[in-house]
Amino acid sequence: VFTPHISHAYPNSESAIKKKYDELKEAMAASSVDVTLRYGAEYHLETLCEKILNDEPVVFLNNPDEEHRYLLVEFPFAVRPLWLEKLIDRLKRNNISIVVAHPERYGTSDNFVDIVDQGECLFALNVSSILGEEGTRVKQNAFSFVSRYTSRIVWSSDTHPALNRYPQFDRVIQYLQKKFSRVITDYWFDTLPQKIIQGKKISESDNAIINLYVDNFISCHKDRKE
Repeated sequence: VFTPHISHAYPNSESAIKKKYDELKEAMAASSVDVTLRYGAEYHLETLCEKILNDEPVVFLNNPDEEHRYLLVEFPFAVRPLWLEKLIDRLKRNNISIVVAHPERYGTSDNFVDIVDQGECLFALNVSSILGEEGTRVKQNAFSFVSRYTSRIVWSSDTHPALNRYPQFDRVIQYLQKKFSRVITDYWFDTLPQKIIQGKKISESDNAIINLYVDNFISCHKDRKE
């Protein structure tokens, strides 16, 4: 799922994104590359709020006709908006959940407890963060999100600019499979992404199954730190 920025700095539109998406689909079809493509967008929080207040259409990660819809949102790095809770509540009442882009770069998982309790908030962690390429602090934050919100995690490549960042999903899957149960990694890379695409919510059974493995992960992580 391709998710170009939509913000004041990157004033993209759905029509512009779809044009490039169609061009890429044609090129891949001509090259016989068998990959299912979709497009969405990564909204800066302020830009998303402006569009919602103005009743403008937005670009979801999944089909807008699905029962539940998901938006990828980048938060401000320095200041948390006072109106964030109201925005999440409004989205929730319209069966829309936010997927927070690279939250490990903003701060610790403690900063998100209230909005997680309030709505169906998910987290898209960068693969480069958990691999340690963004520094020790960001890697520690990524592990904090993984241990605290295990059933709410998906993974993002964050491949811009292309010369500096590139997809490493094969590498990160191997890395995570060495540290976590296959049940958890399959959930992160298959089950939950499919739920997002199909417009489904996380169920109580999802939480129950994943939580069976959380205590074991935390104890193992503590052992590695010691």
